[in-house]
Amino acid sequence: MDIELRRVDSPDELVEGRCMMCEVEFTPGTVVADPSDTYGRLVCEECVGYLHGRNPERFPSVELLHRLIAEYPTPAFPSVEAIIRLEHEDLQEAERQLTASVLWVARPVEQVSA
Repeated sequence: MDIELRRVDSPDELVEGRCMMCEVEFTPGTVVADPSDTYGRLVCEECVGYLHGRNPERFPSVELLHRLIAEYPTPAFPSVEAIIRLEHEDLQEAERQLTASVLWVARPVEQVSA
């Protein structure tokens, strides 16, 4: 499993949901731990901490998650409508901004030992 830390796209994502790992309800912050290929199924802070403790080269720390939430206190866009509007006006710019909302990804395994 790969996890990326990304800004939530809009305030609509700041709602309580279940962690995809432990199934406990939690409310995400403005930066979330998002496993690849499971958009919308997030990992809670406690599970992020567990994964980092087991394999710190592969998974982000809770401290990093907190630091990024402090640095990015708002979603990437003010609303879902703003995303849709930008996609209609300039699809490449919308894709660029959504890609830029990814703040941390694990290094590929072959780079970890380098």
